[in-house]
Amino acid sequence: MAIKKPLLIPVILVSQSAFALDPQSFGEAGVYLTPTLSVGVTQDDNIRATSAATSSSVVSVTPNFALSAEKGANKFNANYSLNHRIYSVGSVDDLTDHNLNLSSNLVFDVRNNLSLSANYAKTENIADARVAGQVDKFSDLGFNGLYVYGAPSATGNIEVGVGHLRKRADDVVNADLERDVNSASILFSLQATAKTRFIAELNTSLFEYVSAQEKNGQNYAALAGVRWDATAKTSGQIKAGYQKKVFDDLAAEDSSIFNWDVSVIWAPKTYSTFTLTSSQKIDEGNYGAASADTQTNMITWAHDWGNRINSNVSFSYLNQDYSNGRKDESDSFSVGLDYAFRRWLDFTARYTYGSKNSTEQISNYDRNQYYIGATIAL
Repeated sequence: MAIKKPLLIPVILVSQSAFALDPQSFGEAGVYLTPTLSVGVTQDDNIRATSAATSSSVVSVTPNFALSAEKGANKFNANYSLNHRIYSVGSVDDLTDHNLNLSSNLVFDVRNNLSLSANYAKTENIADARVAGQVDKFSDLGFNGLYVYGAPSATGNIEVGVGHLRKRADDVVNADLERDVNSASILFSLQATAKTRFIAELNTSLFEYVSAQEKNGQNYAALAGVRWDATAKTSGQIKAGYQKKVFDDLAAEDSSIFNWDVSVIWAPKTYSTFTLTSSQKIDEGNYGAASADTQTNMITWAHDWGNRINSNVSFSYLNQDYSNGRKDESDSFSVGLDYAFRRWLDFTARYTYGSKNSTEQISNYDRNQYYIGATIAL
């Protein structure tokens, strides 16, 4: 439901190494707090991700606080993180992101399960900003709920989900992106084998914009597929179907697309994991467009080499075809190494390359980032 930025952020998977960071928690009566601190330096040759590159070193400081609690089979979690970035180039002010996530999993009995979550994000971003040289500032507030009826081994299960997103811009240039989104979904699953289920899903989202009311409308989607767990060293979900966007404004042109969502994990060895994700859907528009047909593909590889060393490699590709004729193609490659120096201290080195090719020439860019940092725990 949120705007998808053309600059892809590579996913760095957490290794399953026995020597990975193992933070100490403190608390009592089933309630525990786990703090960590990440610090690092990035050499970035294009901090704004534009055709006119500006180079800078960036110092980042990220404290994180995770609170967990359990009562019987019920689990509760809260997580707050702050990411503060300091740029060496004098023309860029310090930037800070805040993220707060709350979640709970309530198990009433073997057939009834309810998951609830709330999240708040206040972000500042200069990379690939909507207007070059400016800072994109947003405050997003979201609520989600998912009710599952049926035991894990039952022949049939039903999943009912609802969600709400409130997106607000903390700057003038992005005011037309402010919106409220209400969503609902229902998914039926039918057991095919002990570890495989057929699935069918219906979902809808209602968009109400604060100022750009010509973009008000509703998305509908119907998909079917399969979900499996640990079959021949793989697990995942594949579903495909049809999605349609209908605008409230009768003068606006509705759109439709072949919709898919794929997530597959392959672990040929216990210490080596490949993850493939792919999707195609209608996104909300940007750059003056009412909508965008968006295709995203990503593959990652996480490997534990032993001796406390893990590697992470990822490649991603994003294609966006906007309703106003604009087209963007973006790709990103990342390779990183993690060294678990102590139980309470990890070191990380990472290289990331990103690029975008757009019909709007001013938006084309290449970008190289070299990062080295550490994560500290108690």
